[in-house]
Amino acid sequence: TIEFEGKTYFMAASENREGRCLLIDPQTLQLHELWHHPGGVMSLVALEDEPNCFVAIQKFFPIFISDDAEIIHATLSRAQDGSIACTTRHVMNLPFCHRIDVIDAKGGKAMVASSLCGGKDFVDDWSRPGKVYAIDMPVPEGKEPKAQVLIDVLNKNHGMSGVFDKTGKKIGLLVSGQEGTFRLDPPKSAQKDWRVTQLTGDETSDTAFLDIDNDGVEELITIQKFHGNELNVYKQIDGKYQKIAHLPISFGHVLWAGKLLGRMCFLAGSRAGEKDLSAWWVQVSPQGELSFVRECIDTNITPTQIAVFSKENSAQILVASNEAGNVLLYTLQ
Repeated sequence: TIEFEGKTYFMAASENREGRCLLIDPQTLQLHELWHHPGGVMSLVALEDEPNCFVAIQKFFPIFISDDAEIIHATLSRAQDGSIACTTRHVMNLPFCHRIDVIDAKGGKAMVASSLCGGKDFVDDWSRPGKVYAIDMPVPEGKEPKAQVLIDVLNKNHGMSGVFDKTGKKIGLLVSGQEGTFRLDPPKSAQKDWRVTQLTGDETSDTAFLDIDNDGVEELITIQKFHGNELNVYKQIDGKYQKIAHLPISFGHVLWAGKLLGRMCFLAGSRAGEKDLSAWWVQVSPQGELSFVRECIDTNITPTQIAVFSKENSAQILVASNEAGNVLLYTLQ
């Protein structure tokens, strides 16, 4: 979401060439086209300390045609004819840039960016691993920023998700790939450095972090293998994350964890099989044992990205459908 003129809007964009980026009014569902070129958008992140602004990845085209991928900065404004306009500027080139996010660091903000790989000679070439970088913000216009390498080897990066404290403030990030899942904790001052902690060594596509049983320690929920067929739950036991549940998924591609309608839940999508989006409701026995009950939200939608907007008694789920090339909005009450 992004705030513009005191109102919250959804954002959605296409990975295809000439793909559009849309601003969506969640109340009227009116669409505002921000751009229709160049597409290849993998991430959209609103900037809390820059009103009406966001950063995005462009030129990451399927399938892995991403040598020219770049990060851009965008600003929304009201045009003379009353429409919503968008101006963009180049931030930095980062080949195969697959995920970005923004977090508090060093008394300001930092952008974390990860690359899928370091280069390709053919589609299945994974001989050159990607990296994870930190870039201090704001980035001066017209200057290529300096990028600090946080993780030097991370192949097939797919997951990047937030770690939140009890107030909902983002305090860290999870990134994942062939080498496992890593937690990034940003420095609070310029005199300190990032802390990188490896949580698992299993090849992981997507991750979510949530204390699902309210014992004060977050569980790790993952889709394993790159676009894999394993939906797993890890619990920290004796200081290590150990797998406690294995749930079905097919070509897993989206993952979210949080509270829906007052209950702990995680959402997971399959781009093969039933091509479904499912909710897994968490149940805790009196003995503290965890179990998970699946509820299918929809089938034949090939979910590619997901965003969830949860309130106390309702929730909206925004899903990008890869196969249909559309955006779906579900309301739970």
